[in-house]
Order: sequence, then structure tokens, then C-alpha cells
Amino acid sequence: QEKYEMAEQHYKKAIELNPDFENAHYWLGKVYKQTGAYNQAIEQWKEVLRINPGNQYAFRNLIGSFKNTSRVQSDKANDYLDEGIKIIGNPEEYLFKGDAPSVNSLISAVPYFKKAASIVPNLLEAFYWIGETYRVLGEKSTWQFNNLAIENYKKVIDTEETANSISFDHPHFILVNTPSYRQAEHLSY
Repeated sequence: QEKYEMAEQHYKKAIELNPDFENAHYWLGKVYKQTGAYNQAIEQWKEVLRINPGNQYAFRNLIGSFKNTSRVQSDKANDYLDEGIKIIGNPEEYLFKGDAPSVNSLISAVPYFKKAASIVPNLLEAFYWIGETYRVLGEKSTWQFNNLAIENYKKVIDTEETANSISFDHPHFILVNTPSYRQAEHLSY
């Protein structure tokens, strides 16, 4: 414990001298994690990602900090889905107005969506909200979330394609029968 306190003091001093010292923030986060000060660790890893959005270690530590789904004691996927949405507030508000919740709220909602998907593996809404949450995190925090967003959007498409293949069988037929396509085709002659 004494060594952690000494390390904490040294890293804080280094940050005081250079607020953009990436390694000092990273290792201070590790010290906080080891001593159980998870909220402080999260803040340090967010600082690392602000300084260097490509730091994979800080990214993994940040994601790994939010694995708790203890607010819900249920075996129903919708209970976890509802809790995840409750954590991030009204998704329509921030999706269209750009007023997204905090990075902490967004990351803490993801385990609930993942738990819902583990209970019902083809639950489109769970993968959709995981993708949307990661997309917004990609905008607010680090681009490293973008690949996770795309991965989950692909799951949504694959699941929908399997469950509703007719919508994927004749995309040309659907396209040419839209009014805008017919109008564009008419104008091209």
C-alpha cells in the first residue's frame, strides 16, 4: 500500500509538471485500479485517450472497467436492455441533437446491452444499441470504438438478413420501384 501511495505522488507530480504526459496518466490509472479507486482510474485512462486516442492499453482498461450489470437481477433480456437505455437516457435526444451522455454513462450501459444479447442471441435491439453506443463513444472519446460499432452493426444486418431474407433478396427490384429512382431514370433520357 505504501508503494502505491508513493507511486501516486510521483505520477501526480509528473502530471503537474506536464499535464499531457501520457505515461504518467496511464500508470496513475493503473495505481488507482490496484488500490480500488476505479472512478479515478477511469478518469486517468480518459485523459490518456484525450492525449493519444490510439493508446490501446488505456482503451482496453477503460472498457474493462465497466463490466458490472448488478443493477438488474433477472433472466429476461428486455430487463437488461431497458436498464442500458435508462443509463444512457433518451437515445433519440442525443442521436439527433448531438447532446450525448457522458463517456462513463455510455460505457457503463454497454454491459447491459451485451447481457441482453447473451440471453437472446438474435436480439437486434441489443446489437443495435451496442453499435450506437460505441459510435457515439467513437465521436466523444477515441476512434477505437468505431470498429466495435461497425462489428455490432454487422451483427444487426446479419441477424435481420437471416430472419427476414426477403428484404435482402431483391434489392434492385426495391431500388427501381422507388419514386426517386423512377424520377431520376426519367430525367436521364
